[in-house]
Amino acid sequence: MKKLFVVLIIIASVLYAQEKAKAPKIYSSNRFYNFGELREGQVVHHTFVVKNKGTDTLKIYKVRSSCGCTVAKLKKQTIAPGDSTFIDVTFNSKNRQGLQKKYVYVFSNDPVLPKLELHLQALVYPKNANVKLLKEGPRLKLQTHQIQFGKVKKGEKKTVRIKYANVGKKTLKIISALPSSKNIKVFPSRYQLEPGKTGILEIDVDTSDMQGITSRTVVIKTNDSLEPVQIITIFVEIKKDKK
Repeated sequence: MKKLFVVLIIIASVLYAQEKAKAPKIYSSNRFYNFGELREGQVVHHTFVVKNKGTDTLKIYKVRSSCGCTVAKLKKQTIAPGDSTFIDVTFNSKNRQGLQKKYVYVFSNDPVLPKLELHLQALVYPKNANVKLLKEGPRLKLQTHQIQFGKVKKGEKKTVRIKYANVGKKTLKIISALPSSKNIKVFPSRYQLEPGKTGILEIDVDTSDMQGITSRTVVIKTNDSLEPVQIITIFVEIKKDKK
């Protein structure tokens, strides 16, 4: 009887482990797509394939895009193990210029990756511009356009350094680097860059005037032939004081 009891416990444990191991797994073989060079006003399309590589049914709750210029449509919400679905994405470049980076967020019941990010990119030239002339001008490339500080104690001071480069063919000149708050200081290491040269943008942030989840911006103005204005967004979450 004792042996039978032990065997029953082992069987129950195995069945429980197997049931617990069953889970959906969202997967996309290529999460990035580059539309290449576009003329302002062009509308382009791409289809992402999303597969369930798990052992349980994948349920996609919603699909959301990062911008109104990008529309994502999901083919089906419920995907059996080994099956796939499609997400058709349309990007409208109307009123857009320069390097465009857009995102599509896929929310599902995947316990490991509940939010899958799909990336889109395009370089949009003005409709009637001389593209050859634009390509021969200065071009600013920032290491990032977003800074995530996460949770920070109110009043804490943070510093971040961002690399920037001139990837164009003529001298790049930084006209201004203006923060949206007086508690943010910006220091470019070089205001003039020859083609192929790099610099460091130091940003000092004092969180004394911040509350909750907040953001601030730094507006970079240059003589870039295509994107004369670029924005860096700083995200901060101020920790709540424990009473």
